[in-house]
Amino acid sequence: MTTYDEVIEFNKNVWWILVVRGVLGIIFGVIALVWPDITVWAIVVVFGLYAIIDGIVALVHVLRGDRAGEWGWSLLLGIVAVGAGVVCLVWPDITVLAMVYVVAFYALLFGIIGLAAAIATRKSPGPAWFLQVAASILAIIFGIVLLVHPDFSVKIFVYLLGAWAVFFGILLIAAGFQLRSALEDAGAV
Repeated sequence: MTTYDEVIEFNKNVWWILVVRGVLGIIFGVIALVWPDITVWAIVVVFGLYAIIDGIVALVHVLRGDRAGEWGWSLLLGIVAVGAGVVCLVWPDITVLAMVYVVAFYALLFGIIGLAAAIATRKSPGPAWFLQVAASILAIIFGIVLLVHPDFSVKIFVYLLGAWAVFFGILLIAAGFQLRSALEDAGAV
């Protein structure tokens, strides 16, 4: 069983992480809202280039014999990675639809895990855990909406993603500073 002092010590070391994650979320969200076309294009192109380079590196390892016992897996990995990268660059619309599903499952898992973590730390001082519950429920709802309506246009998806990132970032920043305030009130900081 976790003691109050252990909870305080843990929260002293992580309150600022909530704030940093919130700021990064807001930055990403604003970029997505202001430049939706560039955001989608950049995500698809960067991932496509990454996959191609990663695949080429795996294939070079096969050709150099660096993975003598595992060359079959490296060869398969290289071919799949290069193929995925080419698909991203040649058919970005398919890539974006796949990205909608990836983000939907990420939001669902993030929300479920965040909800479990919030419930586990509900004894923390202040209302920070409640804000984490709210952010987690929001992530779950966002994930469900994306799964139910994957046919959203790309811009609507980016706007939803941007708005979610900004709102979630605000919640994380508020939770981080409320946690710090509660720790100061408890004389722990």
